[in-house]
Amino acid sequence: MSSKTINLNINKYDRVYKWTDAEIEDWISEHKVLFMTNSMCRPGSMFLSSIMTYAQLIPVHNFTIIYGIKDNKPYYGINVFGELTERTFNDPTYKRYDYVVYIDEDCFVADFRALMTQIVRFVEQDCWPCAGPMDGGMICHRNHSRFLFNTYVSMWNMKMLRETTTLPAINELMGQFMKNQNTHTNFLSYMSQHCSDVLQQMDAESMSMIAEGQEYRQEHFEKIDDEMYITPYAKVVMNDPTNPSEPHQTPYSYKDNEAANFEPYYIIEELWIALTGKAPLYLFHTDLYNKELNNDEDACTDNSGLTSALYSTDRRLAVVHTWFSRMYTKFPINNLQLEHTNRINCIITKYGYI
Repeated sequence: MSSKTINLNINKYDRVYKWTDAEIEDWISEHKVLFMTNSMCRPGSMFLSSIMTYAQLIPVHNFTIIYGIKDNKPYYGINVFGELTERTFNDPTYKRYDYVVYIDEDCFVADFRALMTQIVRFVEQDCWPCAGPMDGGMICHRNHSRFLFNTYVSMWNMKMLRETTTLPAINELMGQFMKNQNTHTNFLSYMSQHCSDVLQQMDAESMSMIAEGQEYRQEHFEKIDDEMYITPYAKVVMNDPTNPSEPHQTPYSYKDNEAANFEPYYIIEELWIALTGKAPLYLFHTDLYNKELNNDEDACTDNSGLTSALYSTDRRLAVVHTWFSRMYTKFPINNLQLEHTNRINCIITKYGYI
């Protein structure tokens, strides 16, 4: 689908832009939507700069924070979403809610109403088990699964999961997927045998999203050295074998086999998809890059490709997400921490709460 000709069924969510703050709160309460984030809440973290971009528009009873330390160890990713799955069935507090919207602490909501168009679409259509931005093929330095999504902004249909399965069934299937630790390969094999139509749908929709991302880059990105429409960081990844984080990568690529088994939380998505028999919703995102801002020293926009932009149903900027946030610190002790801290501070200055 062209970014110039958004489907009319998606355009109907434009009504959200006209809602008052009170109407947004009423909709969230009425549809039993819980907003969640995860943070260690440390002094000097980016946590407050993140949640203050959206928390004031959410009813207090529809917002929760998962503390990012448990048993003196970091608590995030698969731990958080595994706990979400268990609470869906056992915790009376969570069972009050039908949907969860998760937002990482290194996300900054540039336009809450733009984000709400995606949330309203997910909730009102009520046909997807979960939603998020594809983790492969869409941004320059993430070449992992195109079937699964990164959870920096993600949506979870708790009601659908409760209606279609049980906690013992979830645990049993998890054991099957985790054989030999190649969970992604096991998931794809299971889907081929039991839900081939859903896997075909995921295949078609993910490839369509990748094509849409290519079209978007051609319209909005500069052509680097007469090669591809890419961010400057993409060439660093592609050409530098000494890059400590991502050497010799092919920008905007993806993996379908066991090599895509990158994130531990993938198994949570795989379980929700397999047990509900429904494909996820892929949310459109790209590198945050605007050629008009390249020479604007005051823009504070990360043109390196290490920040992502997630969009509304009508392609307005909704959320900015910065990568390598674990390098962020108020007191850098090496050049790598200093580089990422300075970069992220520029993003906070432009998009976060100061």
